[in-house]
Amino acid sequence: MCRASCYGLRLLFGSAMLRSILLGVAAIWQRDFVAHGDWMLRGYAIGMGAGTQVLTLMAGEMIAGPPSELRRAILMGAAWVISLAVAEWIIGRRPTG
Repeated sequence: MCRASCYGLRLLFGSAMLRSILLGVAAIWQRDFVAHGDWMLRGYAIGMGAGTQVLTLMAGEMIAGPPSELRRAILMGAAWVISLAVAEWIIGRRPTG
């Protein structure tokens, strides 16, 4: 069961994904292909965070049993943070041109 904390996280990361996509579109209109790729990768990472949640929730349940609402929200948020951290790591390793 997901209550206010989960919905708040979904609203936060959903808004961040929309912002990333809009910034990616704005960058491509300016023909800034590098910034476009960076922003779109961030948006994709947030979207993939939902898939990463399966892993964090499964690991959390294996370690500590069925999660409380707060622990579930923390594990869900951690999944989005992990996905974004991987995206930022990839962006940081790209050649600068």
